[in-house]
Amino acid sequence: MIRISVLYLNIILGFIAGKFAKVDNDNMLRFLFFVLSPIVIVKGISSITNFDALILPVIVFTMSCMTCYCINKAKPLFSDKSLNNIISFGTASSNTGHFGLPIALFLLDEHAVSIYILAFSGMTLFENTYGFYVISHGNFPVKYFFKRLLQLPTLYALVLGIIMSGFGIHFSSIYDDFFQHIRSSYIIIGMSSIGFGIARLKSIDFDFAYIMVIMLVKHFIWPLIMLILVYIDIHYFHIFVCDPDAYFVMLLLSVLPVSATTMIMGGLFKYPESKISIIILFNNLMAMVYIPTTIVYVFYPFIKKFIIVID
Repeated sequence: MIRISVLYLNIILGFIAGKFAKVDNDNMLRFLFFVLSPIVIVKGISSITNFDALILPVIVFTMSCMTCYCINKAKPLFSDKSLNNIISFGTASSNTGHFGLPIALFLLDEHAVSIYILAFSGMTLFENTYGFYVISHGNFPVKYFFKRLLQLPTLYALVLGIIMSGFGIHFSSIYDDFFQHIRSSYIIIGMSSIGFGIARLKSIDFDFAYIMVIMLVKHFIWPLIMLILVYIDIHYFHIFVCDPDAYFVMLLLSVLPVSATTMIMGGLFKYPESKISIIILFNNLMAMVYIPTTIVYVFYPFIKKFIIVID
């Protein structure tokens, strides 16, 4: 738990830099998105040896779509209908990149990171297809969603990594230091970007009902479903029994906070920025405590127990 908590020092540094040094968060995120992220993804995916892991993005995409659909259909439960679509998106989309990937790089070995990267591609697919459709109220043609996908550098990095893995093409060991520096840079900039975002928050509009919905879905329903799926696979399907790293990746993905993409999409379609900001901020702050606590006191004991069962 202490090891994970140390990672959050980067968020504090990001907040200080954003608040007092006025660091340009937008340019940092562009560098992260267009340069560092594709390199990390290519390196990670090219290391995959277990192609059963290809089912993980399908699982993540399906869960995201189902979550978004169910919450969206629950709109009669909430008084402020204007936020329903964006909240539906938020409950189904996790911060797999700026928040989750640095944690994965920090905690996991190269093999497990490659599985994590492959799995979160399902979340990226959701955000740019069905998720975008829900947020935009269905006002865009299908071809627009394909155009969005083709503009994602992470998509090309993912395809290149799969091709390299399939043909057994690997990077020479002389580049190990380079990739290690890239990983370290991604961890620092990725986590610091959360601090930058907190520093830029100008107003607060607290919506208790929607915050509770986000908390319930992200911190209870997602982990519960993933735990059930892991349990079922261990005892019945045995898809990942020989590669337990896949189980930890599934569980890690289930506890990540709301994606920063929710804020970007909200601004694009003129949703109330002050309400969305505080919802995302509150969820990310809670995640700083919730994630290490859940990993240490729930996931690790669960994993140790099923590894014994497997053995």
